[in-house]
Amino acid sequence: MDSMETDVQAVQQELPSGNLRFIHLIAGVLLVGVMLLTGWAYLQKYRIAKAMAVVESDIEQVQDALDEKTEQKLDSVVIAQNTIEAVEESSIVWSSVLTRLLTVTPLDVFYRSYSASLDGQMSVSVLTDTYDSAAQLIALLDEDNTFEDVFVSSLTKGTAEAGFDVVSFGIVFSVN
Repeated sequence: MDSMETDVQAVQQELPSGNLRFIHLIAGVLLVGVMLLTGWAYLQKYRIAKAMAVVESDIEQVQDALDEKTEQKLDSVVIAQNTIEAVEESSIVWSSVLTRLLTVTPLDVFYRSYSASLDGQMSVSVLTDTYDSAAQLIALLDEDNTFEDVFVSSLTKGTAEAGFDVVSFGIVFSVN
């Protein structure tokens, strides 16, 4: 061990003692600087993370508000669509009703006038030549699904100026 102690002493004598203290001082200053920079970096990282959390919270609030507005708009669209469907279902296309009426009408029956109301009631003034033709029209209207509650108040038979018989009557019915 003597030789090792001698080697250590030889090395210590070769190193100048003033330089060693200066090197320790520089190392300490560098260590403190690195620690300060590391602390500053962590502080900056914390600030950025906090700012990111605030931004993410704002984004989430805006997204929630957007979702709510979209839902409200969709609710409005659904309500509008339902209203349109209700109006379409409750409205009566009278041209279709008249077309259907003329389709089921026998050839020897003629209409003098038509009258319709908003609640789906229709009345027609009819001319034909026999009671059988009148009965046939009433039966056809009664059987057809487009018409219901068919009502005839009275039938009147007369003679036209040309000399042939005319049956005149009015029919009231509801339209489906």
